[in-house]
Amino acid sequence: MLLKLRVNRLGQIGLDHPSGTQYSPYLVVDSASGSSSAPSSPAPTTFSISSATKVIVSALKSEKDWRIVNLLLHELPVILQNKALIADSKNGADIWQLADALCLMVS
Repeated sequence: MLLKLRVNRLGQIGLDHPSGTQYSPYLVVDSASGSSSAPSSPAPTTFSISSATKVIVSALKSEKDWRIVNLLLHELPVILQNKALIADSKNGADIWQLADALCLMVS
């Protein structure tokens, strides 16, 4: 499920689905700048992209089950295409951690 998350330009979180992505006004990304242009009434719940990235990086570093690694590697290009997810990374640290994990897999 985590691999299907998408974020729109307002910072709202949605799930990728074949019939189209539906974004929730109640779940928003906890952006690096600390501000969001998402609606504020009712108050949305924030979601940390850094926490989600840490889970993916941890799985890439330590997972032994090839089916899970295969799923992660298959979905990773789609995740990286979502500009909003990448832009909210604090100083690009999440991207560097992800790159380091991928490089360790190769070496």
